[in-house]
Amino acid sequence: MYCFGRNDLRGIIDDMMAYKVYKALGLFPFSEVGHGLDIANLCTTATLFPGGGFELHTTCLVAARYTCRRLPVLGKPAFGIINDGKDIVLPGRNGSFPFNHTITMFHRVQLPLSALLGELDNSVDIRLSLWHVGVGAISLSAIAITCLKVASTNVYRYSLSCHVGVPPPIPIISFRTQQIPIFTAVAQVYRDVIYFFYDASIVLIQQSNMRGMSMAEGDVFVLCIQTLNSNSLLAKHMYTPPIRLTDRVSLSDESAIFNKYTTMVKEHGYRGDHYHSFIPPQLQMIIEWIGHRMAYDAAVTQGIPQALIEMDVGWYIEAGVLTQDQVASMEDRAMKATFPHMNQWVDSMGVSDYLKAPILPEVK
Repeated sequence: MYCFGRNDLRGIIDDMMAYKVYKALGLFPFSEVGHGLDIANLCTTATLFPGGGFELHTTCLVAARYTCRRLPVLGKPAFGIINDGKDIVLPGRNGSFPFNHTITMFHRVQLPLSALLGELDNSVDIRLSLWHVGVGAISLSAIAITCLKVASTNVYRYSLSCHVGVPPPIPIISFRTQQIPIFTAVAQVYRDVIYFFYDASIVLIQQSNMRGMSMAEGDVFVLCIQTLNSNSLLAKHMYTPPIRLTDRVSLSDESAIFNKYTTMVKEHGYRGDHYHSFIPPQLQMIIEWIGHRMAYDAAVTQGIPQALIEMDVGWYIEAGVLTQDQVASMEDRAMKATFPHMNQWVDSMGVSDYLKAPILPEVK
């Protein structure tokens, strides 16, 4: 969105979008050590000169930026990062790549006017830009799908190649204890979005990436509180996309959970200890239920096999809709229905060229 009319940025953006990491690496250092994402109290200043250009300055220690990376990576410089790679360097990160972290401070750094992304317009309300946080959260969390693809493909192919028992031996994927976690991971890949504990495994690296993503997305909970506050619970002002499907048992789960906490707010109010003790901790769960319903609708609409998109059953047991025996029978039917198609579904993920785990026969 920032490169329209900016020929000086087009080449860099094209390289980044094409994942040409041998040519371009970039990362925005948004967070400050003492403020995180508290944008109202950020202390880093960018002073506009009358003749054009800016002076970037860190006004105090708590304004130091903490999401920069250490130079160099693959022998290439980063864009928009000022750091000599020596001063104030933190220990190297284990596992996750390619960005190591350091604390960066700016001492009256002179920048050209072209360093600004977007328009120079002070009349725009900064709050109108907050929707970018939600877009960033979705983009960042998309890595979870890739991690699930690689992890589930690794363990599925290993389970196919590993045989046990008296002659003739059988592959361990035949055991239900292997099928349940692996098939569930495959289903999650198609619906929404570790196994090898040694340094050579890309799964371990991805696990580190996921941990970093979780820390970076610590503001998700705050977004949920802002999205679904007491006014939304009382008046149901929050908009959610309409339910497309009307022929499934999970139709009532979202509204039932919403009504449960709406009733609680009406009975106890939203200013006392009861509200602060029971409502805010559950707001993320409510948002997740809405997201699950939307993901289910989207998966069915796109023709994803039914065996891969059965919903979580925890609420249905609590509400008395299903018993544990019924859930076990449903799980058994789902495992039997997916087994004959699992090779096709795993291959369709398209991650075979990226498997590096030495435990796989094709990697040895």
